[in-house]
Amino acid sequence: MTVQVAIFGGGPAGIAAAAWLSQRGVRVLCIDSGVRRGARREVWTAAVGDRLQALALEGPLSEHAYACRVTLSSWGTDTQDERYGLFNAHGDEWIVTRPEISSVLRRALTDSPAEFREGARLRHIRCVGRRWRIDWDEPVGRRSCIADAWIDATGVQSAGARRVGARRLHFDRQLGLSGRVMRTKEGERMLGALMLETGSTGWWYMIGGDAPMLDAVWMTDMDLLVEGPQRTFHTAFSSSNRLGHWAQISAPNVSSIAASLSCLDYTAGDGWCAVGDAALQRDPLCGAGAYHAVNDGISGAETVLQALRGDASAWARHQTRYRERLEDHLRERWIVYGSECRWPMERYWFRRSRVRKSGLVDPERRWNATSMLAHDWERSGLPLESMRAIRKVLSSAPMSSLEMARCIRETVGQALSDAWIVASIGRLEVSGCISSA
Repeated sequence: MTVQVAIFGGGPAGIAAAAWLSQRGVRVLCIDSGVRRGARREVWTAAVGDRLQALALEGPLSEHAYACRVTLSSWGTDTQDERYGLFNAHGDEWIVTRPEISSVLRRALTDSPAEFREGARLRHIRCVGRRWRIDWDEPVGRRSCIADAWIDATGVQSAGARRVGARRLHFDRQLGLSGRVMRTKEGERMLGALMLETGSTGWWYMIGGDAPMLDAVWMTDMDLLVEGPQRTFHTAFSSSNRLGHWAQISAPNVSSIAASLSCLDYTAGDGWCAVGDAALQRDPLCGAGAYHAVNDGISGAETVLQALRGDASAWARHQTRYRERLEDHLRERWIVYGSECRWPMERYWFRRSRVRKSGLVDPERRWNATSMLAHDWERSGLPLESMRAIRKVLSSAPMSSLEMARCIRETVGQALSDAWIVASIGRLEVSGCISSA
């Protein structure tokens, strides 16, 4: 068998890549093991509609999802804030499961030249001249094909990329403990809602659908499971301030989820590229894993098509894009985790803080950079006199980011929340005004 592109993995990233290439007349073979994640609910960001339009699938997917109309968050505060999809430019977010996403995306392969092999186990990848020989096992025996290029969309296993020498790099040891809990009478409010709550050793997210069971996931670090997964889940749930109002534990079957921020040391080579979680598994806090899977799948398909048309530099650009995405994600991750200031010395939060790594700030550059924060400060209702006082403090002398936060707090009193101050300092660091020691 000879194909132009072989794709390993039949999840959202692999199916999106196969669908996009098939729609452009590329002969595609998709090899999938058939092993799926659990049917755990997750929130799909509303911005995914832009990507689904490229696959003509926005309508069919909405039939299998329901709107997440409100997010209840106590991140960085003792009170619970509410955010509604009404204020999102893209509309409501969606609550979906990965199997539902994959099954709907697979419709895009119907009546297309793409061939789908499910229940296949990848065995060997060998470069033969300028092409690739790929071997895999099916229940009926071993199969093989010759491909001009291939895409690895096998998730964190990175089954294809590792076979050609790529290595997995981990930035933390985070994992999720997932269980289903019974909704209480007060939990009726959780219909179509996402709840976020932090604790001293991690954070919760809980998603409510139209069923009486809610999906609850406790995110923490592996070395903090001193009591084992089941008992840690129970302990964290019972110590929560709000989860007990919405749900109760009814002997859940707790499962572990790989949730560490990780990536490949290189995501492309001559004739291949990795996409989705295979290339970069983002922190679950970004809340857009399924969106990134589809987006990355289409991006990888564009890379392959450019290479097939003779653009040899497409592989290098793919690698550069993922490095930039990793850097952007690391910056955003620090800002969001930094907005939780209640347990700064607890191991989970201390590991995700960059305050201890911050160097000194150049006053002149800092003065120029604070102008970009003026709009945010003005929107928060901060008086003009207070904004001028902050800029004067920030330009007075070099200081660490922790000292900067204290100076702003002393200057404005309670006019700005701790989360707002930390986010502002985070933007200063992103702009390059705070160097890493």
